[in-house]
Amino acid sequence: MTKVLNIALDDRRTGAGASGRLLHEALLQRGVDSELWVFHKTSHVCRVFAFSAKQKFPLLRAKEVAEMLQGRSAASFDVIHIHGLGMHVPVRLLPSLLGHHLLWSLDGCAPYTAGCSHTAHCNQWVADAGESCSHCPIYAAKAELQQRQAESYRIKRDIYGKLPLEFLCANDWQKEQLARSIVKGKEARVWAGLVDTEALQPGNRQLARRILGIPENAFVVLLPTDIAEAQEQVLEY
Repeated sequence: MTKVLNIALDDRRTGAGASGRLLHEALLQRGVDSELWVFHKTSHVCRVFAFSAKQKFPLLRAKEVAEMLQGRSAASFDVIHIHGLGMHVPVRLLPSLLGHHLLWSLDGCAPYTAGCSHTAHCNQWVADAGESCSHCPIYAAKAELQQRQAESYRIKRDIYGKLPLEFLCANDWQKEQLARSIVKGKEARVWAGLVDTEALQPGNRQLARRILGIPENAFVVLLPTDIAEAQEQVLEY
């Protein structure tokens, strides 16, 4: 029987961990041997395990993840599926998963950049650009942070080159970006995602503005996050 390990941010049915939990539950219902490892355990779903009881995300240390990978016998899994975790997956530990079928469902651009949630600022993340994220415009006045971005990019580039990764993209645009990035040449496919576009579609914008009291000509930025860095990136524009 195929044994599957899903790794996600949490085990809620909404938000960043939704795809991991929903897939895990579906696999169990079909008799597949599945486990879900998360940074935040909030439910009592069968076969869900938390990485650490000591550290709270995002302060999780790579050492603790390594201990869990070793203690839970990660080597016994046939497929390891990473759900999102763009800025938070311990990239240095990926080589320990060599020999497995590695899937990575992307929910942003962080895995193939130095850690940015989007690529609107520049093209330094492009593999053939020669910049290697060494002159990050977000941290133009902070040399130490620029060096950290460049180091993150270099580590990812070196590790990805050794791994048989397969990426699941949210759309064609992301797949095209992967083909230009440090993971170019890796298998990449577009997946259907979790949003039922027949049931969830744009509504009447004018009516929504009236209900919410937003002026008709006002420019609106919807920011579904409370991460300070992401807020700075958007507000800069």
